[in-house]
Amino acid sequence: MLKNFLKDYFTFSRTERNSIIILLAIILLLIIGNLMLPLLINNREYNYKEYESELLDFERSIKSHNSKKPNTVNTNKQENKDNINQLFRFDPNTVNENELAKLGFGKHVIRNIIKYRSNGGFFYRKEDLLKIYGMDTSFYNSLVTCIYVERGGLQELPEEKNNNYNAIDDHELININRADTSLLTGSLGLERKLSERTIRYRNLLGGYSDKSQFNEIYGITKAQCGLLAANVFIDTTLIRKININHVNEQNLAKHPYLNDYYAKAITKYKEYAGEIKKINELSVNNILPERIYLRIRPYLSVN
Repeated sequence: MLKNFLKDYFTFSRTERNSIIILLAIILLLIIGNLMLPLLINNREYNYKEYESELLDFERSIKSHNSKKPNTVNTNKQENKDNINQLFRFDPNTVNENELAKLGFGKHVIRNIIKYRSNGGFFYRKEDLLKIYGMDTSFYNSLVTCIYVERGGLQELPEEKNNNYNAIDDHELININRADTSLLTGSLGLERKLSERTIRYRNLLGGYSDKSQFNEIYGITKAQCGLLAANVFIDTTLIRKININHVNEQNLAKHPYLNDYYAKAITKYKEYAGEIKKINELSVNNILPERIYLRIRPYLSVN
């Protein structure tokens, strides 16, 4: 029975035997081909002579490019360093276009600065540069130590008796700390937008304390400053004062003459002292720079 089983299992027909022989032949050829292939590849030789001149030209061009590239990069870096990193002290009210370019200001920012000044604008403190359209805060911070404003940014108006801006005869002097937009527009002939800005800035300050502050009104010209100075008077009793012993840091920083840094310095000193008894403590103890102290003093109180 086992013999019959083995016979049935290992007995193939003619067709099956032919198929097995062909399959074995194919496997044998694949094995031989796989063994011979490395020998055929290694023994093959390529002739590069016809491309030799092209290869030499290509190698020379690469060497020439590499020898020139470092010098070009260094030159560009040096030019950028010369053009951008030439830092020097400058007054934004007097610096010219070429000097602004050397400091690294962009063309559109330079144009806006020159336009602002030509229209009568004035920079009263370093931070005023941030008002210029297109001014980048990080770039401003990189230059802040180079910026200075002569005389703390305070421009004095000409003496009224010596200037060309005479008082208008058909009305009395205007109390600028009480006036509204309609009065400034109707009586002085100011443009409505300028009148609105004059009142808005007065409200931000808490009232005008000196006529030199008219220069700080955005967009005002010298002629318009003179017109205001000749036709208004300032009632300092109407100034809205800030009690620095009660005000918080955030509200203190909203005043145009202060910023977050100065507001924080005052608050920290108040916490240390317990109570500020005299306004001049801010100057005596160097809490505020003298120019800032003189500007903000009319607007502070201790009770």
